[in-house]
Amino acid sequence: MCKTLVHQRRIIATALGLPLVENPNLDILIELYLAQAEKRQVFVWSLCAAANAAYSTAHRKLKELATAGLILQRADSRDRRRVEIVLTEAGLAITRNMVTQMINVRWPS
Repeated sequence: MCKTLVHQRRIIATALGLPLVENPNLDILIELYLAQAEKRQVFVWSLCAAANAAYSTAHRKLKELATAGLILQRADSRDRRRVEIVLTEAGLAITRNMVTQMINVRWPS
């Protein structure tokens, strides 16, 4: 279902244009949540693509999310030049709750 949310966000961005719907923080959190479910590592450069953001914008948003206690940045054990990004326990709980609510939205008849 999380992949469906990512796909829906891309459809909306294509239809309306990215500047009207961009939300890098949301895109980053959803990508990290999906990556954790798929048991894969995520690095700064891949989050730039996931958030459809320039490196400087994505880096700034990552700092905001880290300051809020939602993500951790850690050096890759194999290549110290790469920085792995992971959700904290709080970030995971908040994102899981948010994604669950987004998936379960029921529109009134």
